[in-house]
Order: sequence, then C-alpha cells, then structure tokens
Amino acid sequence: MSPSAKPAAKPRLRWNWDFGPLLRDIDTSRLLQLLSALGVGGALGAAAKEAGMSYRSAWGLLRDCEQALGASLVTMERGRGTSLTDFGAALVKLDGEARKALDEVHAPWQRQLEALLAPVVRAAPERLRLAA
Repeated sequence: MSPSAKPAAKPRLRWNWDFGPLLRDIDTSRLLQLLSALGVGGALGAAAKEAGMSYRSAWGLLRDCEQALGASLVTMERGRGTSLTDFGAALVKLDGEARKALDEVHAPWQRQLEALLAPVVRAAPERLRLAA
C-alpha cells in the first residue's frame, strides 16, 4: 500500500428497521441516528450534523415521521432546545439494545464476509488535491 493510499473501510453486515406501511419509504436508519444524536445533545442543528443531514432535512424527517406515526418523537421549547418524548426515547433504547444483541449474533458472519472480501477489497486512492 502506498503512503498516500488510505485503507478501505471494512465491509460490514447492516440491517434496518422496517416500520411497515406507516413510514413507507422513509429511511428509518436516518431517523434513529437523528433521534440518538438528539438524545445526547438536545440541539437539532448539532444532531442533524451528527446524523449527516441538514437542519431542514432533519426537521422535515421528524415532521413526516411524527405525522405518519401519529405520535410525537421530540418536544421543542424555545430557549431549552429539543428533547425526546418518552416514545422517541423508547425507540432509541430499543434500537440500541437490538443493535447490541444483533452485533453479537452477526459477528461470525461479519468475520466470514471480511475474509471473503479481503482479497478483492483494495485501498481507496487518495483524492487529488491542488493548492493555488
């Protein structure tokens, strides 16, 4: 591997929640990332950044999901930030517990996937950077 090449990210086994017809095409992994970040920080802007989306996208995602589910996920108070409702906190807790359990269960398949792909996964070349 050349000194300028970065190691490739490891392939990994992933899964997502399917909330059924209520949330249709909504990416629930983005919703849960956003809710988890809100649970830690309490500021929608910072949580959106942590979840890799804009403030506007985060606000829209929350609004769409709350409308589809018929239940509030967060409460927003002027000067106090954003906090999870009991329902939002329960979703985050369930997701965290499930991911922890599934990581342990999926570990043998994760190792097999890494071993299988090791000969073909190469380091990603560093991007060309120009300085003016």
